[in-house]
Amino acid sequence: MHELDVLLETWLEESYLRAPESQRRAFARLLDHPDPLLWAWLVLRQPCPDPELGSLCRAIGKMP
Repeated sequence: MHELDVLLETWLEESYLRAPESQRRAFARLLDHPDPLLWAWLVLRQPCPDPELGSLCRAIGKMP
């Protein structure tokens, strides 16, 4: 989905380098999930069952 690509790319460009190592690892794990789950977690703000990924999803979902 193009919208997900834009959202994830924005976080990558604006926040990845200054994010803690744990958040960078979580980002790599997040990318292993299918688009429908990412859409649910990032855009629809449905809860993610993994606390570390959930925290990252909330941070990415707040991006303008």
